[in-house]
Amino acid sequence: DLRLAWSLLMDWFNPHRNETSGKKKLVGSIVMGLLNLPPSLQYKPENMYLVGIIPGPREPALEEINHFLCPVIEFFLPSWKDRMWFTRTHEHAEGRLSRSVILVAINDL
Repeated sequence: DLRLAWSLLMDWFNPHRNETSGKKKLVGSIVMGLLNLPPSLQYKPENMYLVGIIPGPREPALEEINHFLCPVIEFFLPSWKDRMWFTRTHEHAEGRLSRSVILVAINDL
């Protein structure tokens, strides 16, 4: 089996990139990084996976954030427990079984 370990990151940013609106208008991003890559490559933009955007204009409460994260978690549960079949990969033309797990969550809450 190919075993993949992922980090899940949530962060908030001002979409207008200006200081005048301060923290009044925020948008959240949910991003994943593959921890199997060498540390120098893990968090380069070309190796990150944008899972979702949490619309503003404010940071949601913890209960509201769970609604955004549940689909991601629900996707990963069977991927680890039951495994996932890739019909073809670069090094395995005949296909390969894979397991994926969210190993760490890094959040700006």
